[in-house]
Amino acid sequence: MIGESRLEAMPIEILRLMTQIQDWTIQDIARRVRKTGVITSSAEYQMTRLAELVEADEQLKALIQKQLKLSDVQVKKLFTEAAKAEYIYDKRLFKAKGLPFIPFEDNAFMQSLTQNIIQQTNEELINITQSLGFAEKVNDTLQFKPIAKVYQNTLDFANLQVATGVTDISTAIKGAVDKLAKSGLRTVDYASGWSNRIDVATRRAIMGGMRDLANRKSEQNAAEIGTTCFEISWHSGHRPSHGWGGRRYDTTGEEYPLPAVLFEKYGGGTPEDYNCYHEVYAVFPDTPPSYTDKELDEMEREEKVKKAYGDKSYTRYEAKQQQRDMEFKMRIQRSKIKGYEADGLEEDATWAKIKYQDQLREYRAFNKAMGLPNEYERIYQDGLGKLGNSGFTKKTNDDIILPKVSKVADEVLKDTVDLKELDGIIPIGARLEDVTVISGKNVATNIRDIARLEKTYGGGRANWQKKAGVVKSNHFSYEVHWYSNSGVSVEPKFKRGKQL
Repeated sequence: MIGESRLEAMPIEILRLMTQIQDWTIQDIARRVRKTGVITSSAEYQMTRLAELVEADEQLKALIQKQLKLSDVQVKKLFTEAAKAEYIYDKRLFKAKGLPFIPFEDNAFMQSLTQNIIQQTNEELINITQSLGFAEKVNDTLQFKPIAKVYQNTLDFANLQVATGVTDISTAIKGAVDKLAKSGLRTVDYASGWSNRIDVATRRAIMGGMRDLANRKSEQNAAEIGTTCFEISWHSGHRPSHGWGGRRYDTTGEEYPLPAVLFEKYGGGTPEDYNCYHEVYAVFPDTPPSYTDKELDEMEREEKVKKAYGDKSYTRYEAKQQQRDMEFKMRIQRSKIKGYEADGLEEDATWAKIKYQDQLREYRAFNKAMGLPNEYERIYQDGLGKLGNSGFTKKTNDDIILPKVSKVADEVLKDTVDLKELDGIIPIGARLEDVTVISGKNVATNIRDIARLEKTYGGGRANWQKKAGVVKSNHFSYEVHWYSNSGVSVEPKFKRGKQL
């Protein structure tokens, strides 16, 4: 399994490449408005405009080709890592029944499958860049315009406004930047007329590939181990129609409900729905599930508990949707700031930064009230880095100060704990509370045993974490440590206990 948090973060590098095309286009249009907007001679304007449009087309095509080459490398790396991450779970599955396990490096089927999905995803990204434009509302209807037409219309409108004295050139540029940033660079499906922002379309392509990879691998596992049973991962903040997370189905209906019956009973959606982070994986019917029905019912009840912020209250899902909306609005604001700065509109840039900082403070306060993490990578996906008073400052991983430990969500114990003389006191399925990451990914301390973990389980050393949590009974609490990678936990060990 890859895990929800890692699935969320996976497309970031590729989103950054595509978003850079958008921001370059907005800044380029602003520069060309500045150049052509003050020309008063009609003949001179027409000649200059033509030259600017030809140059813009050539430069944009060159940028797109450059970004696609970079994304090709990222897509290959992304899906290869994802395929290897799945192997941590697969190895344990096969080992549990004493079945032969073929490593990724020797598995011709898995390598071929991964390569096909890489090729398919790259083709989708190429298609996205071949139908780019912006959208604007006309009579309450969102209308898409190809990018060449947007260039022409924006230059013509600004020149007309300035020439007739309606506005000055700086105001015309600000209006153009605001309009383009609000729309965002879009890709259109001409058959349906439906357009999406380039970052949304890119995320959809990547996540669709990830889903295909996971589903095909699960089907292959099921065929190899001879099972018709599958378990669906559970994650917090899921949409209401996905209440089947954490439960099992059987494609024959013998051991567990048929998939269609399960999905209909718990909300009606399916794991194939757009932007779904649930994973489906093959299981043996005689192995215990990750969660009991009682635990799932309690988890689902907690999902529906509303938390107040301001004059509104939010369920976990509603809070996540509000969080996404706030991130989206901050990305728009960042595009505006960059557009203003590129054309020297310093005063407008300053006021836009003030608004952005207010949005960021509100975002942090909302997340704190809802118990959600600050997902800055979604805001910074434009690649411009942190925004300070002096402008954008790109940050490298070396610039980021990591915490000593990091609090994360509670978990359920899925393996036997090495208790030495206390064997049997902590059962499989016990809830681990107060879980923290104490070394590895996202914290300052490295895992000392990382080489052995990578050799034994795979998964890539950058994704391993060592965690600590507490199991509580009526009279005692037990501290447990374990290793985790991409949603799979291994080697839980008892550290200490105390009487409550």
